Amino acid sequence: MQTEQPWGTPGAGPTQDGGPQGGLPMPPPQGPPASHQAPPGGWPGGAPTGWSGGAPGGPQDPWPSGGPAGPGWGPGKVEHQGAMKVIMLGALTFMGLVFLAPWAWANGRRVLREMDASPVPIVNRRFVWLATMFGMVYTCMFGLLIVWICVMVVLMEAGIVG
Repeated sequence: MQTEQPWGTPGAGPTQDGGPQGGLPMPPPQGPPASHQAPPGGWPGGAPTGWSGGAPGGPQDPWPSGGPAGPGWGPGKVEHQGAMKVIMLGALTFMGLVFLAPWAWANGRRVLREMDASPVPIVNRRFVWLATMFGMVYTCMFGLLIVWICVMVVLMEAGIVG
């Protein structure tokens, strides 16, 4: 036995007035979500690359589908293209490959500057910051180790040590 649905009969489709089944009115269409509109006064430093504030899904929208979360949800968060490299360099530095520390530090600072300048929220910023700190600390420790080795070699050649 089939019961009557509150929104109409199953499979009836939209009504002639364009509403959903059963003649209930559809909500009026709204403009683009706030995430698709430039803030008052425009973007600091100009519009983001590939973005000029068009309607979602329009020709100027960098996310033709309406964003990573689907239509109407806006751009959402994205991942920086160099973030994973910095995170891996920091992790390898932490695991003992200290000669990679200067690259983790330098690349991490560059990626953090680019993340801070982006008008779109970027994921993994904390991990990039942590990898940058690993790079900075291990670069300093590696430098002190090299200085200590040089001093010990000089002292051994002079006959003072060993």
